[in-house]
Amino acid sequence: LVNMRTKEDSPVVLIQGLEFYTETTDRVGVEVWTKLGSFEGFEGTYDGWDMIASGLVKGAGYGRYTSIPTELFTPVSIPGGGGDKGTRAFYITLNTKDLVFKLESRGVNDGATDTKVVASSPDLEIYNGKAVLS
Repeated sequence: LVNMRTKEDSPVVLIQGLEFYTETTDRVGVEVWTKLGSFEGFEGTYDGWDMIASGLVKGAGYGRYTSIPTELFTPVSIPGGGGDKGTRAFYITLNTKDLVFKLESRGVNDGATDTKVVASSPDLEIYNGKAVLS
């Protein structure tokens, strides 16, 4: 689970694809779910989420990100203006336990999510997220 947020002075941002990390080179079933607003309070349920990608993808393997093919992905927008109104959550799940999620060092944010920008562009910030195990 991860939140992406536009910056205060940013226009609408269109997300046309995503990548994920897996060390397998086998084919895995992937689904991507999204919702406007934060994922906080919506963990472990599909209520309020919309599926925007589903299909089989060949993992790129160790040291490489696996792209979700554009033909499997429905583009979605994130409203401009930042804050709560400029936030969109994403939930990537695989049909195997091969999705790799990087944990923060102990004590960095004490398990808090959506508090630290881990990647950004001039218009968009991606915040630290959360893993959901099942």
